[in-house]
Amino acid sequence: MISGEAVAVIIFMIGCYTIMARRDIVRTTIGTGLMTGGVVLYFLTSGEEYLHPPIGKVTGVVADPLPQALMITNIIIGVASTAVALGIFIKLYQKYGTARWDTIHKKHLEEEI
Repeated sequence: MISGEAVAVIIFMIGCYTIMARRDIVRTTIGTGLMTGGVVLYFLTSGEEYLHPPIGKVTGVVADPLPQALMITNIIIGVASTAVALGIFIKLYQKYGTARWDTIHKKHLEEEI
C-alpha cells in the first residue's frame, strides 16, 4: 500500500513538472499550488498517529500541535498568494492578451523600445 508520504512526494513532483514544463502563468500558479499541497500533505501524514491531542486531562505522551498550526498557516498563505497571482495574471492578460511568459516578456521589451 502506498503511504501518505509517497503520495505527497508524487504530488510535489507533479507540481515541479508543471512549473518547469509549461510556460504559462495559470499552469505555473497551479503547479505552485500542487507543490504547496504536497508539502502540507507530507507534514500532516508524517506525524505520529498514536499520540493523543493535548485537549483536557491527558496522561501519557501527547501530540505536538505546532506542525498542524504551521500547516494551517501555510494553507492560508498559499491561498492568498494564489489569489494575488491570479489577480496579476488578469491584469497581464488584459494588457498583453496572452498567458505565456515568453510572449509577455517579448511584448514588454517591445514596449520599452
